[in-house]
Amino acid sequence: MVEAAPKVTLHGVSRVCDGGASKGAVLLVHGSGVGYRCWDLRTPGYSVLEALATRGFHAFAFDQRGYGDSGALEDGRDVRATTCAEDLVAVADLAREVGGFERVSLVGHSWGGIVAAMFAARHPHLVDAVVIVGCPFRQVGREYQTVLDRIMEQVRVAGSRVENSHHRDLGSRVIAAEHEVLSEYAHMVETHYPTMPAGVFLDIAELELASFAPSITAPTLLVAGAHDYVVDAADALEFLNALGADHAELTFLGRSKHLTFLETHEHLRLQESIAGWLHAPDRPAAGAEGPAGCGCDGVSDTTSTSERTGSRGASSKTALCGPSTHHSRTLGGTC
Repeated sequence: MVEAAPKVTLHGVSRVCDGGASKGAVLLVHGSGVGYRCWDLRTPGYSVLEALATRGFHAFAFDQRGYGDSGALEDGRDVRATTCAEDLVAVADLAREVGGFERVSLVGHSWGGIVAAMFAARHPHLVDAVVIVGCPFRQVGREYQTVLDRIMEQVRVAGSRVENSHHRDLGSRVIAAEHEVLSEYAHMVETHYPTMPAGVFLDIAELELASFAPSITAPTLLVAGAHDYVVDAADALEFLNALGADHAELTFLGRSKHLTFLETHEHLRLQESIAGWLHAPDRPAAGAEGPAGCGCDGVSDTTSTSERTGSRGASSKTALCGPSTHHSRTLGGTC
């Protein structure tokens, strides 16, 4: 429990690595449709929180203001990424105090990626590394735009909060997932997150990441499902190019849509990608399949990576969009 602001107390959970020196503190930032519990699923093998602790990290996840145990605010339109990013300062301070660290790493999913990115841009002295999963940059994917338009109409009518119904159609939101984990996730949403604060969708509709992405200087890994309906592949590459970090990569997980942490074939790869980046953010990731619509050949059970390293202004990026297909270009290129 952390007091982030007057009358705003964030509730969550942490996992501390057993024995040996910790590799660092990690803050897991949830997206619009769930709270911290998405990072700590009880179905064996699906807890990202547990996976990070097992790999030697101190991991922390909290319900952001307006969500679950942290309580609903009077007006859900006040739950915006700008405010939630500042709430994270209190969580970061707790994590640094518990582990004796100078900085923390951030992992944000979807709208939580916006929050994490804003925190990294505003407080670079507190950040070791960043992983952003399934987060649009300038525009959402065409398929999700229809969904967003419908939600924004609910926001216009309902005002403060909107119904959370995405768990009723989970089969269309994953490539393949076990019944056990889908059931757990659906029950979690129904029980703890039946409504969502309207402000998060104002953030998604406005998408102001471009204004502060150049201020993100920590090593940053962008991750998206190759079939993610929220993230457009070209938009993700633009996000990569806009980052101010000297070292940044973009990875597409081949057999995944938006809820990667639920995917049968990719949830472990997501855990490995996060842990690998946070432990050694200067290590290039292995690559393979290109995203849907990329136009590159690839295989369905591997990943694709775009990498940018070196000093700003002299950086180059290599997209590995297939097991033997490499595309090299200077910053600003497209796949």
